[in-house]
Amino acid sequence: MGADPRKREVMATSKLAGKLTAKKRNSLKASTFGLPGQRKYPIPDTKHAVLAKSYAKKELAKGNLTEAQYNAIVTKANRKLA
Repeated sequence: MGADPRKREVMATSKLAGKLTAKKRNSLKASTFGLPGQRKYPIPDTKHAVLAKSYAKKELAKGNLTEAQYNAIVTKANRKLA
């Protein structure tokens, strides 16, 4: 059986996303992150916005994010994708 199409999309997107080195990540403004207070879920470009939404959905399902945190990440990512 083939891989789940959603998983393939995320894998393809992650291969296309530019590498975000520690130096680049540290230089980003806090407002660039889906959770700025924690500097988690960086959204500097559209590819990272797609990844942030995908990872946030997984973390919400695992119980590692609250609904409010998930909504904040998705809102920020959607603004970047618009």
